Amino acid sequence: MSTPLPQTTEAWLNEVKNHFEVAAMAAAGDALDETPDQARWVAFIQRQAINTCRNLRGLTVTFGAPERELDELEAVDEIAHALRDALEDTVRDVVSELQLYLLFYAAAHVRTSLLTRVEALVVVKECWDACAGECDDSPWPIGKEPPAETSAWAAEIIAAFGATTGLSALPLTDGNSFPATSLLEAATVLALTNRASTPDQAAVFELRDSIRAMESDVSTMGPEWQDMCRIPAMAFAMYYVWVHLAIGLMDEPTAMDIMQACTSRIGDFPDPSPSR
Repeated sequence: MSTPLPQTTEAWLNEVKNHFEVAAMAAAGDALDETPDQARWVAFIQRQAINTCRNLRGLTVTFGAPERELDELEAVDEIAHALRDALEDTVRDVVSELQLYLLFYAAAHVRTSLLTRVEALVVVKECWDACAGECDDSPWPIGKEPPAETSAWAAEIIAAFGATTGLSALPLTDGNSFPATSLLEAATVLALTNRASTPDQAAVFELRDSIRAMESDVSTMGPEWQDMCRIPAMAFAMYYVWVHLAIGLMDEPTAMDIMQACTSRIGDFPDPSPSR
């Protein structure tokens, strides 16, 4: 099943940001953020942008022979450079990793004929400034600060996983509630409950959909990510971490440290309930 193209600048920006977060986490997991070889990191992010575009739009991500993949990478790189060169001189400098991902992501959509170059340039221009740094989104409403230490994060996640049995729902500002009907939604509800957050319905729906978008990217990141998702405790931990990434309470290096801590304490997670 394919995901339709975003129809607004905000929707494009959210899609780019959500999938970049996952790509950056995968790069950190492979220690590419620590290597002095910047070209390897750029090539990795380019591949992630291409694979995410194709996977999200229901296209195959298998190119066959290695030389065919190299041709694809070169073609997307050429389009990305052309999109950047088409920007105004005053703004065309790439000042953030997110802007680089935006260029590759838009270029991948051109390469697959999902967008024309003109349409892709419009997307890049409208999202460019917002991708230069932190977006000016209003802070997510929380009443309790997150843990300060990795060990405390792991303990909170383990305890939250144990609380998924019989979970009800998250209260919302309008008096309604958001029920958890899946492990992903349970992690979302428990993460927000632990932050003493009472969001509005639109915000929590958008958050849940962002986590789903992150989850869809995992399928393109190799067997180790897919294997992790098959273990309920690790899948829950990953969802829990992604919630905090999405609402701006965690960065990628911290997320990787927490996942490593949870992995090392896998024996401390309670046995999954059949109801989960």
